[in-house]
Amino acid sequence: MSESLYRIDLLGTVITIRTEEELSYIKQLEESLAEVIKQVKEELNLDNPLSLAIMAGIYLTNENFRLKRQAPTSTLTALENKVNFEDGAERAFSQIDKLLDQTLMR
Repeated sequence: MSESLYRIDLLGTVITIRTEEELSYIKQLEESLAEVIKQVKEELNLDNPLSLAIMAGIYLTNENFRLKRQAPTSTLTALENKVNFEDGAERAFSQIDKLLDQTLMR
């Protein structure tokens, strides 16, 4: 497969990547990351691009770890795990938000 260039524009930063993946797949990844960033921004009320990138990375890493550990065997289990993950992520975001507030108040 030949290499292609793809331009990503997120959080006020534009980068160009070289990839052998289908560009439609890379676009899906970019859109998915943009959605996670939007969710983090809304839930944590963050505007700093670096903070948003770090928190989006933590969110996605957490989701990846949970999926690897749980390896659902059915669609119902997968849906239950998604709900549990969202509850856990919401609690984690709440705790992080409190820590950020405490840090910023100092």
